Amino acid sequence: MKYKVIESLCDVCACCASVCPQNAIIMSEQKATIFLDICIGCAKCFITCPISAIEEIPDES
Repeated sequence: MKYKVIESLCDVCACCASVCPQNAIIMSEQKATIFLDICIGCAKCFITCPISAIEEIPDES
């Protein structure tokens, strides 16, 4: 499973980036961005986000 940021909800707290073991999340002034080619699908960002601004991307199988 991969994850994406719901940009309209993201408050740029950086909780997600701080727990990502692959450093697949970068922060800008406006939002967090998850690089899907680096993401291993561990769900740490999804679990950690205090405002549920990260959602699962369904597998395309």
